[in-house]
Amino acid sequence: MQLAEAVKRNLPDTSAPTKRIAPGDFVALSRWDVVNTRTLYEIVVNQLIHYYILEGDLLESEEDNEIISLISSGNDQLLKDLIVLRTNRWKYHLIIGEYTTGLFSDLERKLNEETAFRLIRISMQIVLEQSDSDLITTSLSLLMDLVRTSNTTEIPEGLIEGLSILDNMKLEIDDKEYIKSIRNWYRI
Repeated sequence: MQLAEAVKRNLPDTSAPTKRIAPGDFVALSRWDVVNTRTLYEIVVNQLIHYYILEGDLLESEEDNEIISLISSGNDQLLKDLIVLRTNRWKYHLIIGEYTTGLFSDLERKLNEETAFRLIRISMQIVLEQSDSDLITTSLSLLMDLVRTSNTTEIPEGLIEGLSILDNMKLEIDDKEYIKSIRNWYRI
């Protein structure tokens, strides 16, 4: 897309010596023009994330896709198997700037609201079974994703009890933020 045709020659508007800031051609931007403010590093890393995670085989495999299909069709207990498969390969989110690629983003995209609601109880059990702080964070992230995907404020069975247990555990700050977000979602 070409920017506005209003290219003009501007002189630097600074008191710095003119040899340091050379005059150049500048384009006047309207308030509706878009300027890409991402750095080259962010662009390259986001492309790598997209290739290796969303299109590559770092997370998704034939086995994963089969498990996700079975989970979607009602075999809820396979959620534990999917978590084990994924966290054995990669247990952290990829966080670049304000973008996060979750370990279960593909699952979230493939679930309907009813299935996500049904999986919240099992997801809470999985969170409570974890002892590694990184796996607790990852499991809480999955739980929050399921809460959002369920798109309801109806409180699932076992959620309040599970949150009470988590409140008494020594957790990382990120984990407490997930719990706070879940409580806010359900207004509890």
